[in-house]
Amino acid sequence: PPRQALGGLQPVDDLGGHPRTGGNDLRIPAGGKESRRVMVVNEGYKENSPVFKELACKDDFAVLPKEDKGELNYICVLNRYGKANKTIALYSHFSLKHGAIASSIGHDCHNICIIYADPDDAFVAVEALKKCGGGVCYVRDGEVRALLELPVGGLMSDLPLEETAAQCASVEKEIAKQCGFEEFSISQMIFCTLPVFERYTPTDMGVVDGPRKKFVKYME
Repeated sequence: PPRQALGGLQPVDDLGGHPRTGGNDLRIPAGGKESRRVMVVNEGYKENSPVFKELACKDDFAVLPKEDKGELNYICVLNRYGKANKTIALYSHFSLKHGAIASSIGHDCHNICIIYADPDDAFVAVEALKKCGGGVCYVRDGEVRALLELPVGGLMSDLPLEETAAQCASVEKEIAKQCGFEEFSISQMIFCTLPVFERYTPTDMGVVDGPRKKFVKYME
């Protein structure tokens, strides 16, 4: 069946011009610096005292050190309503050592959220969601390893409930297996961009200090 719009939400088939060229769109630019300090958005909340990680820059981009592999990941939120808004920060304790997980479900704005170890895989994950109209996917080594298609507004399936539930459970199980997690739930992705909690939260427009309801600097 053709892709559908839901309450004004369009399928994920156009991201306002990004990402278009590959994994570099999902890397942290060096900005002419030798190193950059980037916020670890979920490393506890202290007013006016977010946690930053200093990243060395190489080949025009800030890179995660090898010793932090799995301890720190990139997190990116992409606007999917025709604007070029994009935020890339750091995310801890997710334990993703390889690949990228992307979701078009993310309360409340339902932009694209990606948690990733490899920006090239993150690019493939976004392209996979654009192709199927939205959902949740895991990519490793450039290959889509797990995919839940949600073409109705990028939020819902047009298949029967029982079939969709079975697909969801299968994708969660496969992502856990592929990533070496004890378990994985899609809910781990869909609430990490909700900026009303007592924490620093990435959105497509920047990082929000939830309790103070204001944007804060997340990169230096």
